[in-house]
Amino acid sequence: MRPLSAWPAAEPAPVFFGMMGRAVICAVFFLFALSTPDAMAAKKTPAASSPEGKASTPARAGYVIRSITIDTQNVFNPLNPDESGAVGTWGNKIHITTNKQVVRWELLFKEGDIYNPEIISESERNLRKLSYLSEVIIESRFDDKNHAVDVVVHTRDQWSMIVGLTFGGTSENSSAGLDLGDKNLLGLGQSLNYSFRTGDNGYSHNYGYRTSNLFGSRYDLWLEHRLKPSEYMYNAQLDRPFYSLSTLDAHGINYLRTVHAEPGVAWNTWRLKAYYGEATILDNFILRAYLRLSLGEEVSGAGTAGFSVLRDNKILIAADILNNPYDFAKERYIDKFRRVEDIPLGATYTFSIGPRLSALGSTSSDVSIAGGVTKWLRMFERDYLSYTLSLAKNDDNFNDAYGDLVLRYFLRRYEYQTFVARLQASYSESINNRFKLGGTNGLRGYKVDEFAGRNQVLLNVEDRIFTYKTMLSNIVEPGFVLFTDFGNTWNDHPGDDLTALHGSFGAGLRLALVKAPGVSLIRIDYGIPMDTNRPPVITIGMEGFF
Repeated sequence: MRPLSAWPAAEPAPVFFGMMGRAVICAVFFLFALSTPDAMAAKKTPAASSPEGKASTPARAGYVIRSITIDTQNVFNPLNPDESGAVGTWGNKIHITTNKQVVRWELLFKEGDIYNPEIISESERNLRKLSYLSEVIIESRFDDKNHAVDVVVHTRDQWSMIVGLTFGGTSENSSAGLDLGDKNLLGLGQSLNYSFRTGDNGYSHNYGYRTSNLFGSRYDLWLEHRLKPSEYMYNAQLDRPFYSLSTLDAHGINYLRTVHAEPGVAWNTWRLKAYYGEATILDNFILRAYLRLSLGEEVSGAGTAGFSVLRDNKILIAADILNNPYDFAKERYIDKFRRVEDIPLGATYTFSIGPRLSALGSTSSDVSIAGGVTKWLRMFERDYLSYTLSLAKNDDNFNDAYGDLVLRYFLRRYEYQTFVARLQASYSESINNRFKLGGTNGLRGYKVDEFAGRNQVLLNVEDRIFTYKTMLSNIVEPGFVLFTDFGNTWNDHPGDDLTALHGSFGAGLRLALVKAPGVSLIRIDYGIPMDTNRPPVITIGMEGFF
C-alpha cells in the first residue's frame, strides 16, 4: 500500500454556478411541490399554533432593535440553594464563562435592525444547538412610545472541562480509557479533546479540534485524527454553511483519509470534496441548489488476491428543499432529559446526481445518484413520528448501492414516561463497509460488534422512566428504562441470509450528567439474550442521548 506521500495532490478546481442550471433545478422542485396535494395548501401557521411556529405579522411591526444585552451565567446558580454549596462554588471558580462576544456572534440580528420575531426564535434555536450552553432565553422588551425594542439574551453555561476515566462495552468485551479536553476552551466556544481507549481489540487514540463560527466569521473548522491498532484516519473540514434559514449562499471543502490493515484484508481510501450552494427563499419553501466536486480513491485487497483500485471522481448537481422550515415544537425528555429539544415539524428533501468523469481520472463512467427525506410529524398532542430515508448509488463512501430507513415513534402521554419504538433497515453493496450490531450499538444482551454484515435490520422498544429529581448539586438526574431489542446482520451469501432475528430484553439505569456538555448520559443496561445457552450481558456506555 502506497505511503501518504505517494498520493497525488488534488488541485482545487474553480467552481461557478450557472444561473440556467439553478433555474432548472428550482423549477423541477417547484413542480414537485405543486404535485403534492397539501403542499401549497399548507396554512401559514401563526405562532400560537406551535411553540415555535411561523409568526404572523406582529402588532409592533416596524419597531427597531435599540439595544442588545448579553447576560451570560456560570454553570451553577448561586441563588439556587441546591447549587450554592461547595461543589457549585468551586465549580464556578474553575469554569470560564462563555465570552459575551461568542454569544453575540451567533445572533442573526443586530442593533438598528427591524424587529422580527422569527429571527429572534431562530437565534434562540441556534444558541441551543451549542453543547456548552444549557439554557437560552431571548427576552424582548418593547418601548411602545418610541417604537423600539431592547433585546436581552440570557444564557447559562454547561460544564465544559473534560478530565476523567471512562469505562464502556459489555461484560463480555469491555474497554477503558482516559478523556481530556474542553468543549468551550477559554470560553471561546471552541472544542479541543484527546481520548485514549484500551480493550480487547487493542488501544486507540483520538485527537480533535472543532469550532463553529470561527471568531464570528461563520466558518466552521473541524480537525480530527484517530489511531487504532489496525487503522488510522485524518479528517479536515472548513466550510461556511447555510447557518440560518435566510442565508443565501454556502461553500466548503473537506478531506478524509483512512488506512486500514489487518491479516487478510486491507484498504486505503481518501476523499476530497468541495461545494458551493445558493438558496432561493419562497413563501413556505427554501430551495438550496449546489454544485459539488468529489474526488476519491479506494485501494483494497484481501489475502493473495492482490489489490484493486477504484478512482471515483465526479461533479454533482444537488438540491435540498425545506418544506415548512419555520415550524418547530419545543419538548423536553424526548432524547436528552431536561434539555430543551427543538423538533422541526417540516420536511427536508435531498437529491444529487452526477457522472464519474474519466477526464478527472475515474476508473468507470457510472452515474452517482442519491436522494433522501427527513420528516417529523406531531401525532395527537405530544406524540411524534420521525422518519429518515436515504438512497444512493455510487456514493462518496464507496458504496455501489446504499439504502437506509429509520422510523421512530415517541409516545409522550404520561408525565414520567416516554415510550419509544425505533426500526432501522439498511442495505449496502461495498467491498469494505459493514453494518455492526451488538451490546453498545443497538442489540443489548450481546457482545460489542458481535454481528457484522452488508445488511441489517434492528427494532428497539423502550419504556423510558424519568424521576425529575436531581442529586449532587443538580449534577445528576437518574432515570430508568425497560427494553427489548430484535435484530441481525447478513451478507446475502449462500448460508449467510436473514433466517432469524436475535433478541434480548432487560432493564437499565440512566444517569444524566445535566451540567455536562449536551447532557452526557451514563447508560448501564442488563440485557438477557433470547438465544438459548447464552449468559446475560451488562453494557456500560456514555452518550448524549437516552
